Amino acid sequence: MRTVIGVAKGLDIGTRGQVVAVMVMLQESGIQNYANNGENVNGYDISAEPGTQFWLDTAQTSMELPHDAVGNDADSVGLFQQRASAGWADTPGFTAVEHPKEAIKRLMNPVFAANAFFGAPGGVANQGLLDVPNWENKGLAEAAQAVQGSAYPSAYRKWEDKARNLVSANSDAEEIAPDKSPTDNDNIGVDVGSGGFLSDTFSMPLPEGSFTPTSPFKMRTNPVTGTYELHNGQDLGAPLGTPILAAADGTVVATGPSLRGNNWVVIDHDLNGHVYSTVYSHMFVDDIDVSVGDDVEAGQQVASVGMAGQTTGPHLHFGVWDGGRLSGGSPVDPMSVLDGTYSSPGGMSGGATCGSEDTSGGSGDSGDAGDTVSSIIAVGREQLGVSYSWGGGTLEGPSEGSGSGSGVVGYDCSSLMRYMIYQGTDHEVELPRTSRQQYQETKGHTVATPGDGQDNLREGDLLFYSNGGAGGIYHVAMYIGDGQVIQAPYSGLDVQVADVNLGDNFYAATRVDYSEVSQ
Repeated sequence: MRTVIGVAKGLDIGTRGQVVAVMVMLQESGIQNYANNGENVNGYDISAEPGTQFWLDTAQTSMELPHDAVGNDADSVGLFQQRASAGWADTPGFTAVEHPKEAIKRLMNPVFAANAFFGAPGGVANQGLLDVPNWENKGLAEAAQAVQGSAYPSAYRKWEDKARNLVSANSDAEEIAPDKSPTDNDNIGVDVGSGGFLSDTFSMPLPEGSFTPTSPFKMRTNPVTGTYELHNGQDLGAPLGTPILAAADGTVVATGPSLRGNNWVVIDHDLNGHVYSTVYSHMFVDDIDVSVGDDVEAGQQVASVGMAGQTTGPHLHFGVWDGGRLSGGSPVDPMSVLDGTYSSPGGMSGGATCGSEDTSGGSGDSGDAGDTVSSIIAVGREQLGVSYSWGGGTLEGPSEGSGSGSGVVGYDCSSLMRYMIYQGTDHEVELPRTSRQQYQETKGHTVATPGDGQDNLREGDLLFYSNGGAGGIYHVAMYIGDGQVIQAPYSGLDVQVADVNLGDNFYAATRVDYSEVSQ
């Protein structure tokens, strides 16, 4: 949502137009980036050539891309449920018929989708908001309908108040200039929303000719655990000992063991005032050549290729994180930001891939993990009475927060969950930092949604609360049985046990997989 508001600002579209866009997203997707499984449950007949099945097959390619949820409404995808068959991806010199998979990548990209909805100059063939005559003087719902052409034109009106509140709450969203939108093939699929970096930012992390690209950045079945999840980097198969090179100038912020023994090096890069991280995984500890705090230059050797942790063979898992790997950032496709040419070494067999780099939870039942869950809850109970501190809390315990948490030592909601699980599993399971990321990490096993009762819950389940879709998640708590949760609620209150709330703003409950934790 903040990306869409940022695009609006870049087009000089004020609050009124932003509210229209958020109303549409609330109605069409719940502000979730929807993939499409191609099932077309409503039996929609897509008359546009080359025909219905072509467009359904095209839509189904969205399942290979990062997404929040899965739909099946004709060939609709993305935040605004835009349809490739209707021309929402078409721009001068580019048509979905000629480039079907690339068209879906465009529509699944929040920046492109927002530019298409607003009707950015030189944008898509369809009428966007800016193309609607006198749209500023129309009713909000009428303006939304003028763009969407929905079969249910009155559906948007009910979202006016909520959309106004969301736009107001996100008024500080960073402006995204129109020239940063990916309207050419080079930038398709790159989310430039939060920072605005373009392709060719980073150099190759392995010497030319030394590697074979194997598993790409996409949703996939983990070859080690069997779970369906986002593979958040690019795997590069290479012989043991191949030099791993820093992809850009930066500062080392993490080395050594990561989750499940994968081992990693994380380097932060300050590019025009915005932080990106590059992540290098699966090397052996003895083959790491840098330490935390070291300043490195692009092309400098930082480690050597290994096969530690979840891997089917020697390779480098290379990741790029917009916003910082250790500070709540988001992974992007490294292929889109690398400057160089992929080439395979002579005589080397490819195919080495990894499980998930620094992930935990995901799909799957907690199985016979009762002792683990009891340990996690016990860790949480030891923190009762510790202050809430926004931005506070680490894997090692309470810490001073930032912003409203400045000067207060404690936890916020997601850091408490992260601390409990990390310590309760003897450092074997590490969740991401924010509640939104924790939901994305565990949504593969959702056990309850609004309308479900407590009977669906087990001790250790995570409960998420949202003010609008997966992107609006703002709170997480843990169910501890007997109708209660443990949580760090908000400023002014301490870590507490409270009655479970499956009503107001409850979004989903998920179950973390502890099946691999040592018992």
